[in-house]
Amino acid sequence: MKVIFIYAHGNQKEVYKQIMNNPKIELCGMSKDGEWIRVSAIAVKDDRIEAQEAMLKDPTGPSQLYTAGDGKFVVFRLDNVKCMKYNFYSAPREIK
Repeated sequence: MKVIFIYAHGNQKEVYKQIMNNPKIELCGMSKDGEWIRVSAIAVKDDRIEAQEAMLKDPTGPSQLYTAGDGKFVVFRLDNVKCMKYNFYSAPREIK
């Protein structure tokens, strides 16, 4: 499964070094009703200026800190994404 989802930050941060060393990532979150999701994926660096510009257009993005092509701003796309939903009462199910 492949989705269009990007994640961005500066290449001077520790998380950048961690992702470059091991691009397998997992995100998880829990709702108030006791259900949770776990998203696993492979983070792939996307060096395209278009990807940086698209991320910087997001008003919640890091446009106050970086500019496209500045050599510090990094965008990752997520490949091989798998999202699972869990609760304490039934079997896990994949969200597609």
